[in-house]
Order: sequence, then C-alpha cells, then structure tokens
Amino acid sequence: MIRLLDAVIRRGELSKNEHSQLCQLRSTLCERFVLSFKALDESDPLQTKYCLFFSLALSMLARDYRTGVAGTRDLIKCAGYAQQCINGEKKLNIPKADGYLQVALCLNARMEDMLNVTDTKMNGTLPFSSQLADAVREAVRDYHEGSMYKRDEAVRTFRRNLFPRWKPGLGNVLACCDIFQIILEAAYEKYVSAANQNNQNYQEIARLGYVSKAYLVLAAIGTSGGALNLLAQMLINQANQYEADQRISFFRRHPDIDTFVQQHAAPYGWPLNDNYALAYRVLQSVCGIQRGSQPYSHMKKAELVLKGYVSESSSTQLTSLNIAINGGLAMGHYWKGRLLLEQAKQDHDRCNDYKDAAIASFCATNVTERFDHLPENADEDAAPQLSPPQWLSAIELLRYPDRVDFRVDRRMVFQAIHQKLAQQVEEVQSDSIQIHNERYRLTKKDVRSNLERCLDMVKARFPDKEPLIQKMIRSIR
Repeated sequence: MIRLLDAVIRRGELSKNEHSQLCQLRSTLCERFVLSFKALDESDPLQTKYCLFFSLALSMLARDYRTGVAGTRDLIKCAGYAQQCINGEKKLNIPKADGYLQVALCLNARMEDMLNVTDTKMNGTLPFSSQLADAVREAVRDYHEGSMYKRDEAVRTFRRNLFPRWKPGLGNVLACCDIFQIILEAAYEKYVSAANQNNQNYQEIARLGYVSKAYLVLAAIGTSGGALNLLAQMLINQANQYEADQRISFFRRHPDIDTFVQQHAAPYGWPLNDNYALAYRVLQSVCGIQRGSQPYSHMKKAELVLKGYVSESSSTQLTSLNIAINGGLAMGHYWKGRLLLEQAKQDHDRCNDYKDAAIASFCATNVTERFDHLPENADEDAAPQLSPPQWLSAIELLRYPDRVDFRVDRRMVFQAIHQKLAQQVEEVQSDSIQIHNERYRLTKKDVRSNLERCLDMVKARFPDKEPLIQKMIRSIR
C-alpha cells in the first residue's frame, strides 16, 4: 500500500488537497510499519524479508518531516528518523546508506533556512558534530593521495561507519574520491575560517555546510544514488559559491560578513573550470551502480553533453535518454528531441527522418494536449501553465506549423512560452535569491540559450514579436 501511494504521488497528477491527504496517509502507514517491524523478534524471518523496506520507510519519514509534505515540518524529528535509519542499516547489515543521505539533507535544509532567513521556529540543535565529518574528509584525502597503507586505513574508516558488507569495489564510487576531496576541502576551509567571525549564526551555517557535505559523501561512498546525484548537482550549481552569494538574505543583512565570505568561496574545478566534467564523472558512477536503471542520472549526463559542457557520442546520449524516458522523466523527451535535431543537421540524407522523430519526441511531452480544452477562438491571456519540458518543446514545435496542430491560435502558445521566459529572466536578474541546493540553479547562460532558440523560431513565425525577445536578451546583464 505504501509503495502504491508513493507511485501515485510521484506521478504528479493530483490536486493540492489530494496530494496533501495522500502524503499524510503514506506517512501514517510508514510510522505504523516501523513500529510493527521494531516489535519483531530478532530471529523472526520477517526481519530479513522486510529489512530493506524498513530502511525505506524510515527514509520516507525523514523526508516527509524535512519537507513538510505530510503536514508538519520538523527537522528534529527528521534527524531522529534519519539516525534510526543509520542504526538499522548497520545493525541489520542492510546494503544501503539512505540514513546518511537523510542526515545530510536535514543538515543542508537547516543551513538553507538560516541563509534564507526562514523562520522555522526550530527549538534545539541538530545532534551531529564535526567529528565524523573530519574522519570522512581525512579518509577521502588518504584514499586519493595516500600510500597503500593509508588507503587501507581509509577503507576501514568507511566500512566502520557504513554497513558491514560494504566493499571498496561497490559501484566503483571510490574512483571519485578526488572529486569528493575538492568538495569537502572547500567546505572545511569555510568552516575553519568562520571561527574568525564574531557571528554565531554564520559559524553554525559554515558548520552545517561542512558536516552535511561529509555525510553526503559518506552516503555516496555507500553507493546511495540520491547522494551521488546531489553531489553532481552541487558541482553543476557551484555550491561553494552559491552558498556565499551576496544576494542571499543572510548576507544582505550582514554585508560585513559577505565581504569575508567571498574570500572563501572558490569555485569547484578552479582554475580549469571543469566542474561540469567532474559532475559528469559522478553521474557516470551512479549509472554504474547495479541497482535500478538510474533514469535521472542518465538524463543529466545527456543534458550536460547537449548543453556543450561535455563531449560524448550521440549513440551514448540516445541510450541514456531512452533510459530516462522509460523511467518516466518527461524532460527526457525534450532532450531526445534536441539530440535528434542535432543529428538532422549532420545527416543530410536522413534529415527529414530525424526531424520527424524529433517532433514526435517533443509531442510526447503532451504539450499539444494542454490546449485541447480551450475553444479555438480563446484569448491569448487564457494560455495554460506549462511544465518545463512542455514549454521548451513548444518552442521547437512552433517551427513546424504544417506538422503540428495545437488546435488554437499559435499566438496563445507563444504567450504561454513568453510567460515562462519572462519568469526566467526575472529570476536570474533578481537582486534577492533563495538558496536550494537540491534544485538546479538556473544561470544566465541557460536563459540566454532559451531566448535565442525562441528568437530563431519567432523570426520565422512571429516576426512582430522579434523586438520583444531581442529586448529580453539585451536585458540580461
């Protein structure tokens, strides 16, 4: 029942009220399952049968209390369930590291609350010190830089903190220790330097940033796909700089600290600016874990290639995008369409075949269906709200009026696209931002690219709108 509820919730087709009710029911059932599992005798075969789901239920509860999707946001309870998950994975020898991932997400959420100056009314301190973080950082350094003896010591440190059956060869994630070291050393430098600032809140922010990333790295070494994906996201987002952005509310209120913080906010991959290549390597390691198809990681890999940050063969990208699509990721259809358009440019003999396939892929986002309920003479202002894969696909589909039928005046489709582009321009131009490490950080380069693709389409289909898009491009400072 819990899995069924989770699948229904993840489909994203519920009203706000339905979503809230089902999340609360899922959380209640998870709590009941955890209590029932704990009541089992250690010799009961049901413990062995359901230990993996026990870990999953505790992770779900930690997530629900972190995000508040079940009605209550409580980081203390979140940390409690995460610690129970760690203890259970060790005791029952469950080959997962979801407990450490949930602790990392909890600590990161608290850091973001403080940076965003969010009033969470949290009483108490999250019970995780920097002692384990130091041990993880030193073990990662020793594994990457040390002698064979040092490497063996590092492996013992990892095994001592993870599940007993953990082996260095699992998922080959230890090959990314050089990347983990970059992330941890940057966070550690910020943490140590914070002691020179007479501001307890900033010292706590720096501590949470360091400890959360160490727990995240430990979860990644324990082959947590979620942890590896988030580390890749942090590399893409340049989290060390992102967390020191002067537009964040905390630094806007403390400009004296902001000046100091900028000295300890070096970008990942500096001076080669290869943070995208580092992220690609981490995503590749996720795809190598023999547990599930990892659709999200495959899609992000292909996205980095299609954006021009990393080089890879088109056949490899197509395989990755098909895995993403089979995993239910609508954005996979958009990037597959983009890939097929690139192939159409390179293969003149099969150009039309590739274009037909690209159009079919863009249409698979169901963007044309979003306009079906509207009368054909509907006003432009009646344009529906489109999801990212839908409005990005709409930009491409408007190039082919003879092949795609939106059933409404295409100016309404353009209006829906323009709304989203205007939101993106406003977001990257804002003087005030909120940090969210778990989300992709939209960049000015992203927005400019979207506007330029829209401009190419507008020149052919809506020439009167060209000045509008040109003005938006110029506005991005």
